[in-house]
Amino acid sequence: MEMQLSQELSTGNIQSTSPRKKFNIYLLICLIVVLVITIPVIIVLAVKLSSKSDDYDEKEKDFNSLKVDYDQLKNDKTSLDKQFNSLKNDYNSLQDDYKELNDTKTNLDKELKDEKAANEELTNENTKLINELKDEKAANEELTNENTKLINELETEKAANEELTNNNTKLINELKDEKAANEELTNNNTKLINELETEKAANEELTNNNTKLINELETEKAANEELTNNNTKLINELKDVKNDYEQLESQYSDQNNTLNDRFNSLQNVILTANLNNSNFSKDDYQNVIEKLESAKEFEDGRYDFNFNEFEAQATFTSTIPNPVIYKQGYQVAFETDSRNWENYYTVEDYVDIVYNLASLVGVEPNIDVKDYKSKISFHIEDLDTSLSIAALFNQESIYDWANETYIPNGFYQP
Repeated sequence: MEMQLSQELSTGNIQSTSPRKKFNIYLLICLIVVLVITIPVIIVLAVKLSSKSDDYDEKEKDFNSLKVDYDQLKNDKTSLDKQFNSLKNDYNSLQDDYKELNDTKTNLDKELKDEKAANEELTNENTKLINELKDEKAANEELTNENTKLINELETEKAANEELTNNNTKLINELKDEKAANEELTNNNTKLINELETEKAANEELTNNNTKLINELETEKAANEELTNNNTKLINELKDVKNDYEQLESQYSDQNNTLNDRFNSLQNVILTANLNNSNFSKDDYQNVIEKLESAKEFEDGRYDFNFNEFEAQATFTSTIPNPVIYKQGYQVAFETDSRNWENYYTVEDYVDIVYNLASLVGVEPNIDVKDYKSKISFHIEDLDTSLSIAALFNQESIYDWANETYIPNGFYQP
């Protein structure tokens, strides 16, 4: 097209074209001129830009480095701003504290001034009160014969007042006490008479109490005498048993020394049983037969002798006490399940044995229940005492709680 346009321009054929076509031609010519001028410029610029691209990269690196430094400086500025704000707040706080301390000092100065004025006033008032107190003391000196005790108390109060001269309230109270003491001294004779009557009544009461104590002592002596008799009875029974066993000495030669030691130990316990007897009363065992009958309905096991007390504290859902379980010690009885106690003891004898054994070993008995049968047994810590009682009442064995087993009685006679 360019070649055709050039030919047409050269040949002059352009004049024969239409105005629109002429405009297009002119426009095309202008475009060509612009391109001819622009292309070299673009080439020159491209060359220059290519030459400056390396410089741009270097500057970009420098720019990035500067940006990092700028960010660091910006962070440092932020940190410094925070420190500045913190210091500013501390400064403001210190200014507030200073102002508050200054106000406090002003108030304290004022309070000190007021306190000095008040102390001066109190000193004057105390001087007046001291003078009044001296006047009261002079009045009290007229009653010297009746007020010796009061004078001593007044001297004590005076010494205390000299150490606390600034205590206005105490001086006022002492002054009131002194006035009250004067009134009390005026009526002292009447008070003494009343105290004398009170002492007479107290002496009469003490006399009655002494009489009561003497009666109780007589009762205790009678009880101790009864305990002594019971112990003597047990000692005699023990001697009888020892005599029976001495006759069997040839049959039990290997076991004789052990038996004698156990009986001697038991006898020593009996001789010192009075120390424990004071904790037991024979009246507590009068109903032992009724308790044995009541316990027959319990489940198999051992129960506290005073299960009725536990029964009274039981809930509505359960009135049967729980069996007693021990972690150590030994359980020994004085009758077997096959023995019917009515054939061997009267009720009185049975009560005596239970009471004497309880006093001897120093513990309350238990009630053993098995197969709807019940009997009395004792929980004893000492093995020799347990075996001695087993031998005394011909028990087949004793129960060892710690090992949960039975220890046989080597002197048992079926």
